[in-house]
Amino acid sequence: MPDEFYLLYIILFNCCDNFYVNHDEIDRQKKLTQLPIKKLPEESLEIPIEQIYRPGSALDMPIRPAWTYSRTKEQLEQQEQTYFNILAGIHPIAQVQEPYTAVGYLVQWLPMTKILKLGQLEHEKQNYSAMDICEGIDSKSIRT
Repeated sequence: MPDEFYLLYIILFNCCDNFYVNHDEIDRQKKLTQLPIKKLPEESLEIPIEQIYRPGSALDMPIRPAWTYSRTKEQLEQQEQTYFNILAGIHPIAQVQEPYTAVGYLVQWLPMTKILKLGQLEHEKQNYSAMDICEGIDSKSIRT
């Protein structure tokens, strides 16, 4: 990692009170990034499908629980809820309460693309800087 990125890394994370920079760990990670990449043979890149998906295992293809018209709505929802609980145990990421980082990026980028499209209608083929985008937000009073 070049020195200017290292300094930026230190500046960004030293603003947090609870963050401790372990220089030995940083040096170890820097050395790991400088190691040559070992190219694997193509045979090792392929995994037989039987090794991953076994019928009856937790990673088997999900199927909808059986149902009939004679069941009540509450019975059906209770059966599906138990199925969802099983899936939540398999995939712990489904238990995360806050939105993924990608959702946050989309929330930021969608209004910006809207501003850029509005700007392209006014000024065709003009290059925009970050300052132009901010001024576009102010002048068009677009709320994000």
